[in-house]
Amino acid sequence: MKVPATLIVSALVLLLGGCATDRVVSQTSAASFDFALIGDMPYDGRQEKEFADLMKDIDAADVAFVVHNGDFWWDGAAWTESAGGLPPCSDETFDDRLARAQRSKHPFVYVAGDNEWADCHRAKPRTYDPLERLAKLRQMFFQGDVSLGRQPMKLTRQSENSRYASFRENVRWTSGNVTFSRCI
Repeated sequence: MKVPATLIVSALVLLLGGCATDRVVSQTSAASFDFALIGDMPYDGRQEKEFADLMKDIDAADVAFVVHNGDFWWDGAAWTESAGGLPPCSDETFDDRLARAQRSKHPFVYVAGDNEWADCHRAKPRTYDPLERLAKLRQMFFQGDVSLGRQPMKLTRQSENSRYASFRENVRWTSGNVTFSRCI
C-alpha cells in the first residue's frame, strides 16, 4: 500500500509538534496573531459583490494583514459575458482590483496568479500579451516598499538586489516573530 505524501508530512508535523516544550508553546502563544488569506476571487459579477462583503468582514476583524494569493478574475478562456463582471486581463479590471485592495483597512499583500498575466493570451473578449500584462501588474501593484491597503506595512522586495531588479512582485515581510515570503 502506497502512503500519500500529505499523510506522511502531516504525521511528521504532529510528531515533531509533540516534542515542543511547554516553554516554547507558551512563548508562541504570547506572540500569536491572525491574518486573512484569500484567493481565486472575485471571478464574476456575483463574486464581485461577495468579495465586497468578504472585505467588510475582514476589515471588521482583528487581523495583522491580508494576503490575496492570486487569481482575482477568471482564467481568460473560461470567462463569458453571461457570467457578468469585468472581463479578464483588461486595464479596467486591473484598476478595479487595485482599488479594492487599496480600500482594505489592513495591510494587503497581493500575489499575482496565472490568471492575471500568463493566461491572458486566451482571454475573452480580447486577448493580451502575457508579458505585457505582467509588466502592467508590476507597474500598478508592486511599487514602493510597502503593501497595499489603507495601513500599509513595510515589505522587502527581491528587486532590491540588482540581480533581480525586475522581480518587484516577490516580497517578504515580518509580523510578530514570523517572516513571510510570497512570490509568483
